[in-house]
Amino acid sequence: MLSPPVYGISEKSVLYLANEVQNSDDFFYIRGEKYIRFATKSTKVMDKPANRPKALKSASEEHFDALFFGWKMAEGLRSGIATKRLKAYADWFLKTYLIPHFEIEKKYVFPILGKNNVRVKKALANHRRLLRLFKNTDEVFRSLNRIEDEIGRYIRFEERVLYEQIQEKASPQQLKKIKEQHDKLKISDEEWEDRFWES
Repeated sequence: MLSPPVYGISEKSVLYLANEVQNSDDFFYIRGEKYIRFATKSTKVMDKPANRPKALKSASEEHFDALFFGWKMAEGLRSGIATKRLKAYADWFLKTYLIPHFEIEKKYVFPILGKNNVRVKKALANHRRLLRLFKNTDEVFRSLNRIEDEIGRYIRFEERVLYEQIQEKASPQQLKKIKEQHDKLKISDEEWEDRFWES
């Protein structure tokens, strides 16, 4: 049984949940798009991205995008979507989003705490582990299952622990540079035609 990570569900993708939504507290917004906050026995609630200064909001939104990717993979795996289709989407996500995101963190975010900081070391180890899973071509199905789980853990650690410390220690100039870099990285899978998670 898959255990999906914490995530939000686009209102467009889960219209059938609309009848269960009772009030405005059941909704939150990311990048102007409405999401439903909910929980079932097999899912956990996706809270709004952490309350960050304006300079770190883009980073938190990117983290949400990664969680949403994890949800899409979980949906594909649960629904028995062909491994080849899931792998194609994972490869696209790696190239388009994850590698550039990791590079921004390595160059602009992690140096704020220093390479010897224990949390930075853990984040870099998480990066390496995820990259190995994405690039594994021997046991693709197993790797996709692990990616779906690992990406949630990675994001929760960064949002709840690492970025809290970054937020406390970063100078206004460092925060400005981080914002500039994250603002350049805009992710949208609208052009991805194989929307297996909607079936």
